[in-house]
Amino acid sequence: MENKEIQEELIRALHRFGRLNTGQVMEMEGLTQGEFFSLGMLRKHMEDHPEGMYVWELARYMRVSPPGASRMLRGMERKGFIERSVDRSDRRNTYIIVTVQGHAAWERTAKRVEQFMDRVTGRMGGEDLRTLVDLWNRLSDIIEDEQAKESMPC
Repeated sequence: MENKEIQEELIRALHRFGRLNTGQVMEMEGLTQGEFFSLGMLRKHMEDHPEGMYVWELARYMRVSPPGASRMLRGMERKGFIERSVDRSDRRNTYIIVTVQGHAAWERTAKRVEQFMDRVTGRMGGEDLRTLVDLWNRLSDIIEDEQAKESMPC
């Protein structure tokens, strides 16, 4: 296959993959992908820090701006998945904790995601999926590296 043809096929495959609604499984339980991953991070963090996590910490872990994290957290708070409280020693900081309802929503969603991924893995096969993930990560590294080169001043 000519180099130009495979490049065009790659672009089409990337576009098709980007259009897949992988969050559909999570949305069935009332969580967006961002909310699901945030609750997962918060739950993990709270195992060692029961007082919760700062908003700025969550934003850093998610690689989003603090205002972006706050917008998402407002929605999660309205749904009853998290509670926020001001740090008494530094009122500029806000703690986030997962509520009982948030734990339950995450558990239901994680179970549904696991079942979905079991079906996908079963159809694809573990070995082929491992190869795909390894190649996808390698491709992502190369693309990120080339994008960084493009953004460097000459």
